[in-house]
Amino acid sequence: MGRKVMHTQYVEQMTTIISKRNPTLDKTSIRKVILDDIKKTMLNDVRTINFEGNDVPIMKIDKLINQEELIVAGSGSLYMPHKKSVNILLEMIQYLIDQRKVYKNLKFENKKAGDKELEDFYDGIQKVFKEFNNSFFGVTAEPNSIFYNPMSGPAITGSGKDIITVAVNIFEKFLGNSIFFRDYNDAIIYVNNIITSDNTHSDALKFRTVPSVEKVVNYLCDKIDNLKIDDYEYLTSTLTPLSDMDLIRVYYKNNMSRLMNESDIVEKYFHPVLGDREFPNPDPEKGMVKFMDPNEPPEQLVESLDLLWDVVKEFGFDNHQDYYRFENMFENEGYERKRRSVLTIDTDKLHCPFVW
Repeated sequence: MGRKVMHTQYVEQMTTIISKRNPTLDKTSIRKVILDDIKKTMLNDVRTINFEGNDVPIMKIDKLINQEELIVAGSGSLYMPHKKSVNILLEMIQYLIDQRKVYKNLKFENKKAGDKELEDFYDGIQKVFKEFNNSFFGVTAEPNSIFYNPMSGPAITGSGKDIITVAVNIFEKFLGNSIFFRDYNDAIIYVNNIITSDNTHSDALKFRTVPSVEKVVNYLCDKIDNLKIDDYEYLTSTLTPLSDMDLIRVYYKNNMSRLMNESDIVEKYFHPVLGDREFPNPDPEKGMVKFMDPNEPPEQLVESLDLLWDVVKEFGFDNHQDYYRFENMFENEGYERKRRSVLTIDTDKLHCPFVW
């Protein structure tokens, strides 16, 4: 995303927040003040980074990233794209990954054939390749190694933390309504993200009632950590002009239990893909099979599953990142989080969620 686009989004977002708090102020005047502040900040920031022997002003780094198509690691380290530069570590890691797949497939082939000895033999080999690959993190962070790079270790762990915290935060919101706002501004940004997102299935569901402005405001205020006296009034003035559909979308987003109980989504979209259903097996000798694996659904269900997800995604799933996702995941600086859903995590994958 270019600097102009990012600045435009920031200016509009801040203008919305300030105008809601101060409805008597002219939006044009607000935008001018914000733009002047941005320009002043950019002019006063003289920090630079060195890129291929040239000092680049820090405020132009986004332009450099776009021009060079740089990869930005979670730690902030910049890397050349794979198509522009050969990375020997990447080549070695990819080789180990490919080799592990070869022996892992041989393991399962022999398991299927009932040969326990060969199954264990190939299992041992695939584990060796896995250990080699896992060890690469250690050698990149070890000063005595020929592969040592002081930026690689933090880049790997920083990117891992970014990926995991974003995924956990989004899934926990979706599964257990674990939403936290630091203040009124966060709540307004959340509302704005929802009402400006895709709305192609607005007539897909029927709801028992349309949530009132008061109900939605109370729902949001309960999620604000630093709730101020005027926040209720500000939120009320923000939500009052919204349409019935916008109120529905704000109230039921990340609110799946209510969405399933207060709309016809279960009968209309879940029932066609759930239940004790059997389908023809591709192998005629095995007869009928039940739908068990969501990664390999029967061909007869693919269209219904896609439609189900489209509706759930629009009404219940929020794919926007939270700025305070780290604080929302942990007890931090006095913020004790009582999350209604928790994903157990290891470094390789996300496991099944526990919801209570």
